[in-house]
Amino acid sequence: MADTKGNGLSVGIVILISAAVTVFVIIAFIGGYKYWQKKKRQNEQARFLKLFEDHDDIEDELGLRDVI
Repeated sequence: MADTKGNGLSVGIVILISAAVTVFVIIAFIGGYKYWQKKKRQNEQARFLKLFEDHDDIEDELGLRDVI
C-alpha cells in the first residue's frame, strides 16, 4: 500500500514540473516575440527617419534647393 502512495506522489510532482516548464516556455516565447516586435519597430522607425535625412542630398543633386 505504501508503494502506491509514493507512486501517486511522484506522478503529481512530474505533472507539476511539466506544467511549470510549459508555462515558463510560453512566457519565454511571448517575451521573445515582444522583444522582436520592438526591435523591428525601432528598425522601421530608423529607416523612416533616414529617408528624411537623405532628402537634403536629393534636393542638392537635382538643384532644387533655393539659393539666395
